[in-house]
Amino acid sequence: MMLKKYALLTALVAVLVVVGLVAVHVGAMSSGAPRLECNQCHQPAGTAEFTVTGLPSKYEPGKVYKITIKITKGPKCPEGAYCGGFAVLVNAGELKPVDDTTQVSETPDGRMLTHTAQGATKREWTFEWKAPEKPVPVTFKIAVLAADGSASVVGDYYGFKEITVEPKVTTTTIVTTTLVTTTKPTTTVVTKGEVVKHDVTLAIAIAALLFVIGAGGYLAVSRK
Repeated sequence: MMLKKYALLTALVAVLVVVGLVAVHVGAMSSGAPRLECNQCHQPAGTAEFTVTGLPSKYEPGKVYKITIKITKGPKCPEGAYCGGFAVLVNAGELKPVDDTTQVSETPDGRMLTHTAQGATKREWTFEWKAPEKPVPVTFKIAVLAADGSASVVGDYYGFKEITVEPKVTTTTIVTTTLVTTTKPTTTVVTKGEVVKHDVTLAIAIAALLFVIGAGGYLAVSRK
């Protein structure tokens, strides 16, 4: 009889320990992911699908971008239960929470943005990322968990994406201006004056001829 009571008590304690461990596990996970890959603790029953919006194809150094992660496929979950979680790691720039659904925590994987207890009741999260001043390739590692609200490590969906964003390359256009000097031709018009050559010999001959004609005429008139 004592042996049966001892066995029953041992079984009860074991159940309480398991329940306690599950409760601690669920409480810890609902307050943020301890590591990037959720499948280290969960045993996914399927693949969660999700979108990432607001992330540019080419980023401007130093600019702040608002990014939204939204789970689009996962198991059904009762409203108000712990329905989801996420984690983001980035190799450059700064991740910033914008409300009480996200937080930044130090993890073995590095400085990571993840959900809070309030954020664990949702499947959509928005945060900010300040791009680095130095134009380098930036890689985002994003993990999500679509939970079924049962507070169990099984039955949830897990998804992961790795996205690399390149910086915008600013090109400097060098414009070379060639100065062309055009010399307009100057036309010099030279007007030549008319040069009249006086032939002295010819003039004397004409004068003599006129004199002869005149004298002849005078003599003819006198004889009459």
